Amino acid sequence: MPSLSIFTAISVLIPAIFAQQLNPYDPSAKAGYFVTTTSQDADYVVAINAVQNGDIYFHMSAPTVNSWVGVGIGENMADSLMLVSYKSANGTGVTTSARMGTGHSEPEVLKNTEAHVELIWNDAYAPFCNTANHKSGGIMISHGVCRGCGNISSLDYTNKAQPFIFAVGPKEKLQDDSVDAPLRRHVYYGRFTMDMTLATTPLDFPEGGDYGRVPAPNVEGPAGLQSDTNFQSSHTSPVLDGHVDSDPTPIVHGVMMGVAFIVILPLGSILLRLTNSVRWHWVVQSVGVLCVIIGFGTGVSVSYEYNRTKSFASAHQSLGLLLLAFTLIQFGLGATHHLLFKAHAISQPSRTRDSRTVWKPIPWLRRPHLVLGPLTLLLALVNGGLGINLARDDFARIPYAAVVAIVGIAFLLVRLWIHFSHRAAAPYKPDEETLQEYYLREDIKAISPVSVESGMSGKSKKKSVREEEEYAVVPVPEAYHEGQTPASAISGWSSSGRPWDGGMATPVTVAPPTPRWPVPGGIGMLGRSGSGASGVSVSTTRTEREGLVGKGKGWR
Repeated sequence: MPSLSIFTAISVLIPAIFAQQLNPYDPSAKAGYFVTTTSQDADYVVAINAVQNGDIYFHMSAPTVNSWVGVGIGENMADSLMLVSYKSANGTGVTTSARMGTGHSEPEVLKNTEAHVELIWNDAYAPFCNTANHKSGGIMISHGVCRGCGNISSLDYTNKAQPFIFAVGPKEKLQDDSVDAPLRRHVYYGRFTMDMTLATTPLDFPEGGDYGRVPAPNVEGPAGLQSDTNFQSSHTSPVLDGHVDSDPTPIVHGVMMGVAFIVILPLGSILLRLTNSVRWHWVVQSVGVLCVIIGFGTGVSVSYEYNRTKSFASAHQSLGLLLLAFTLIQFGLGATHHLLFKAHAISQPSRTRDSRTVWKPIPWLRRPHLVLGPLTLLLALVNGGLGINLARDDFARIPYAAVVAIVGIAFLLVRLWIHFSHRAAAPYKPDEETLQEYYLREDIKAISPVSVESGMSGKSKKKSVREEEEYAVVPVPEAYHEGQTPASAISGWSSSGRPWDGGMATPVTVAPPTPRWPVPGGIGMLGRSGSGASGVSVSTTRTEREGLVGKGKGWR
């Protein structure tokens, strides 16, 4: 068995020795070197040797804190052939892919083409090639050749100022063995030029015109040339148009949608029940809908930047389109219900057994509005989680869940309090301007201040309407309930026309008021008590008014 062990050792050592000798350092090899320091004080290195058969040998390195590193041929991203590298799934290797730029968006992986990337492992001067070091200050190194890439790019072998672009990705986790792994937008980018006459293997090169090598380090370090990090710029320009980059659009999208569906729209729903004010409900919900529209617009803009969202086929995007439609429909239902309700309330009030007038909501609009609102909010919360997953934002998952839980519990507690309190019985009512228009018609406005006799405990007391407190409660003539206009209702109060034409009638008993809402100015009306006439009076004191309309009595 000793002979077998010796044979095994030799079989392992011979290929290793042969591999080391296969690609020794060649000082005559052509190459161009570009080295710069990014905004994060990290060295970025790219070295290129081009062969006129279309092959491009490259060495590229950047800090491992950056999710990816890339270089492209050309002045702009559009139609630029790019080499992009990132950590492999195991975290210690490096994956490199050839991609084509389509504009200011994530480049797409080359498909249906002979151009492809081959990693090279056996260069003696690159002991750590195609590896990633996660230690503090560690780098990831991509080392290989892109076969045929020069033939499908704008590379000019005779150009002494061939334009290139470069970029590094954000500080986030990206580990993937796939060549089409999704990339986040760069945090630093710029341009440089390279003298391709000094970086391209000439056709009359001693080893042949097709001879190519991955450029070796061009600065001798402590270990001689056996290093992957000893580089300095050569045959290249300094950084041109270097920029620190940020993309606020995804943040604006998430904030707008979150504020709208988690805060503003639920708040508008609660305000309607707390204040019984349609006006404030409309104002708050309008702001919420505006935030949704802005969030949707920024979401569409972000979608065009990334390959995984350009087709708008993800669950988050599909549900987002549905939520936009639901939000606009919900807003339209509410506005339509309010407008039709005002017209319906003025023309067709209904009477209850105790002679009070009650305005009824319109069921075919009100019920969908009540159902669609909570459904939209619930779907929006689910879609928020889908959006975080689509964005691959691991940091936002826990904060989002916490905020949704806290706000959701607070919302439910407030709704329960409203349900079990007297506020739950408050009716839907038109706004103040509608009521003023309803009551203060031209004929009613013409009524001058008159004296009112009010019977209280058998005593007669005269009060001027103008001496009343700030507001008075004005019920509606019975004739008006039958669909008459205010003018016709007033003309039917007495046989002689208007109540002030024929003198005052016997004081009438105060009836329960029709609407509880105040009418500025305290204008009151008296009707003649007779056959077919309706008694109309003014409650003359705060106590009397509160006894009729206060404390939730009769208006439930």
